[in-house]
Amino acid sequence: MRVLSMSASFIWEPLVFYRERQATPVRWWRGLAAPMICAALYGVYQMRVVTHLESAVVASLAADSQVPVGFLLSTMYGMSVVAALTYPLLWVALAMSLVCIDVLWVGSEAHRRTIELTGIAFYSQLPALLLLIAGAWTLDPAALASLDLKSPTGMLQLQASLAQQPLLNFASSVSYLSQAWLCILCALAYASVARIGAAATAGLATALYVAFFLGTTVVRFMAA
Repeated sequence: MRVLSMSASFIWEPLVFYRERQATPVRWWRGLAAPMICAALYGVYQMRVVTHLESAVVASLAADSQVPVGFLLSTMYGMSVVAALTYPLLWVALAMSLVCIDVLWVGSEAHRRTIELTGIAFYSQLPALLLLIAGAWTLDPAALASLDLKSPTGMLQLQASLAQQPLLNFASSVSYLSQAWLCILCALAYASVARIGAAATAGLATALYVAFFLGTTVVRFMAA
């Protein structure tokens, strides 16, 4: 029941949730847990997409390339692992940004708590990641296998094919909304520690989104 109560508070009253955390001992691993879970789920999604793309890559690139097929595939799977690790790296970047803001302008000195609460904010990404995994499982392998990736329009064909997958396209849209929500939660987490006002919190959330996510969002919608 306590877990359900905390989950409901995190979803519906995140500022109240964060303020209640002030009474608990600081545990940095609580902050690390959520980004690592996100990394594991995103890794599953990436691996599933790469599995569907294997035949297209081998058919399009390996035949006219001096690079061994095994090297191509291992590179693809390796890049999936690297992509998954962006979640813990993003946690570090967001947390350090908030700590720097605190050192330069606010001076609450609650840096360990800020790092912990910033990591907890990553639990907000779990629904979008689960949707991405579900979308990857519904991909049509035949449609991807017919792609000609060695042509000048190969990547455009791939983007168009993925955009035609309803669940995956919906999951991608939800993930972009989740990024904005993550920035809001990180700002609320810092507000609970530093006791900054509503206007400052809104400005902080906006600054985090512009710094970390706006560029990728614009590129995505331009390519759509």
